[in-house]
Amino acid sequence: MSDARGVYEKFRVERTDGDPTGKHKDCCYFVLDVEHDEGAIPALKAYAKAHAKTRPQLAKDIRWILRTKTPNWAMKEKLTRAKESPR
Repeated sequence: MSDARGVYEKFRVERTDGDPTGKHKDCCYFVLDVEHDEGAIPALKAYAKAHAKTRPQLAKDIRWILRTKTPNWAMKEKLTRAKESPR
């Protein structure tokens, strides 16, 4: 099905990690639907590749999501465990 709308406001994104400096107050965020958007997976692969050196854990997590096709609930659980474990 073709959609002629282009970019439009469909989601409202809220930061959950805080932003004490206000640096991200007016940032623009882009949501990808990995399950239904055929462009999402190539976009995430490119994003992981772009951040492989500067944010290796993020790149690793993205590749893990793509490789395992992990559902959202499992990723949330993984992130929760990571926050709770000492580094």
